[in-house]
Amino acid sequence: MKYQAIQNLITDEVENDPGGVGYKEAGGAWKSVDAIWALGTAENQTEPDHERKTARAILAAYGPDVTQDILDAFTAAAASHSGLAVALGAIQDYGENGGLDFADQQTVDAIDSLESSGVLTADQAAKVKALGVKATSRFAIRGIPTNRKHHVRRAREAWEAAQ
Repeated sequence: MKYQAIQNLITDEVENDPGGVGYKEAGGAWKSVDAIWALGTAENQTEPDHERKTARAILAAYGPDVTQDILDAFTAAAASHSGLAVALGAIQDYGENGGLDFADQQTVDAIDSLESSGVLTADQAAKVKALGVKATSRFAIRGIPTNRKHHVRRAREAWEAAQ
């Protein structure tokens, strides 16, 4: 991405603050470069994570007991739900095409259905759905590079020059 485009994104992010981050001082002046950088790159936002995940992701996130409970619930319900049998197979497939996209709306709807039918507890459903969400920053959401603070410095300098 060209420098001017990045500067325009940063200026728009700071001036309009669509995420309500608070890049400006009370009087409307931009905060320091370090403060804007810290606010813009803080991973305190979420976005869908469409990476396909297997049982290993559940294990890494929640440990063996929770993972076993969730897989047991899926296994028990798979006998009467053909779609769930396919999903269980995908979760247990560690190959290149294995895993499920836990951010996919059909997957989320299926998890909700499993919860409402008592197959999964509310806690289990929440944990499985959380695999479909990842932490990110406002800058990453806007496509602003998060590895170059000098872009913020230059955008702030341009804003100061225009004042």
